[in-house]
Amino acid sequence: MDFQGFQNELPPIVLLVLIFLLLGISFLSYRNQANIPIPIRYLLMGLRALSFILVLLLFLNPFFFNSKVVEKKPRIFFLLDNSESMGISKGEYDGLNSYRATISQLGVQSFETADIDYFTLGAKTTQIADPDSISALESETNFINAINQLQELEDDYDAAVIISDGIITFGRNPSIQVAESTIPIYTISLGDSNSVKDVTINNVISNPTGYTDSRHVVEVELSQTGYPGETTTVSIYNQQNEILGEEEITFRAYEEVRSIEFQIPLDEAGLQQFNIYTEPLEEEWTEENNTNLFSIDVLDSKTNILHVAFEIHPDVKTVRSILQEDETVELTTLTWLNGTRFIETLSTDNIDFDLVIYHGHPNRILNVQLLQSLESLPGVYFQLPGSRRSQNPFLSNSLIRNTGTQVFPLMINPSVGNTDHPIMELPEINFNTIANISTSLRTVLFEADAIPLYTGNFQGMETPNPLIAVLERGNLRQVDVAAWGLYKLYQSPNEEEREYITQLISNMVIWASNDPDNRRLKVSPSKSLYNVSDRCPDRQIVCLA
Repeated sequence: MDFQGFQNELPPIVLLVLIFLLLGISFLSYRNQANIPIPIRYLLMGLRALSFILVLLLFLNPFFFNSKVVEKKPRIFFLLDNSESMGISKGEYDGLNSYRATISQLGVQSFETADIDYFTLGAKTTQIADPDSISALESETNFINAINQLQELEDDYDAAVIISDGIITFGRNPSIQVAESTIPIYTISLGDSNSVKDVTINNVISNPTGYTDSRHVVEVELSQTGYPGETTTVSIYNQQNEILGEEEITFRAYEEVRSIEFQIPLDEAGLQQFNIYTEPLEEEWTEENNTNLFSIDVLDSKTNILHVAFEIHPDVKTVRSILQEDETVELTTLTWLNGTRFIETLSTDNIDFDLVIYHGHPNRILNVQLLQSLESLPGVYFQLPGSRRSQNPFLSNSLIRNTGTQVFPLMINPSVGNTDHPIMELPEINFNTIANISTSLRTVLFEADAIPLYTGNFQGMETPNPLIAVLERGNLRQVDVAAWGLYKLYQSPNEEEREYITQLISNMVIWASNDPDNRRLKVSPSKSLYNVSDRCPDRQIVCLA
């Protein structure tokens, strides 16, 4: 360590004056101490003067310099593409042989002037001990994930080298992250840049969930290079290898991307697998990308409904007719005779219904196990003139109590708007001209959290009496209709009235039978990577992932 001098701006004359001043202070502080022997007194004066001078020297900020040569090897982050495209032979590029030859020519394994850590570039970035372990078998190339990991380790590395063909198959383009890197990143590109004649199924866009007895839309994205004016056939097969649809397409340009739409029928419930196949063309580079497998989870779209009628009334036939015309409904009927007897038979061991519709209410003497087993299911309750639900303890959970003894003709009147409840999404109708229905003028909403959808209009005067109310509690939904005579609307010569009552009953059934599990809508892009050629349907802008 070598002394280099003082860092101060005081003139030398000032420093000299300060030194004499400190010497004088030291002398004066012991001059009158006669009780101390003279030698000791002078020694104390010298020590004090020395301490003052040392403090002054520290204030003058002396500095020293010491140097030591340390040799440190740079540490390099070596990223090797391990995706399948690196192992494909094309033109002068001989797959893994050319890949490993390039690494060997670099001589990185024999570097003595640098420390190198090897990582694979694929779906994940994994550290490896030796570059010879590259297999080129990973199905994805996620550059953004690798660059993000490099940025987290920038303090540990001095540079990065990437060997790849540059094909991104998953994630965003990492160019922005690379530009923000604090260490230099070098790239070595491999592969053959010459284009080849090839037809490829790039992507299959399909909802992963479908429903039986419906047609499912499947969009196929096809790209080709080198076949202008050529025609190929694109087919879709089910897992029994039956053709569900095919279409011939003629390519218009040397290089283009085409989109084809299929509508396939879904007949059976369960996980169904399908195959998209493109007929290979002459001199096509590879046929491995002419096939694409995908699956659809097909759900049973039919709603199993039990309709129990405790009276013979035209409304019963009306509701059953509407439901029987609906292909998505599997209807089972029970019609009460007397005592515990029904016209139809139903085993209590095999009850698997989504909804139970009650027409009228059972007599007090009807106390069967069937009613107990059905009470835990969603229900739609229609009142009829000859029965009351409160007469039987098994079906006493009514939303609307009809306590009046006299029956009056009323006109239904919506008490909420078309957008306030799903049941109310109905066609427009003139309520002043529709047929009257029947009920008493003493209907009371029995449940505080029930929502009245319709009230009655008696002789042109609106009444507060609820006629149709709904309730959603937990995972059960319930609809109450405290009036009868709906068949008049169904048999009306006015088509609008028939359409209205049909839609109203269908909406009640659909709403009540659906499980209110409050599932959230999940929005996700149809594919993980977009090209510049991918444009939004209605605007000339590029759709970004």
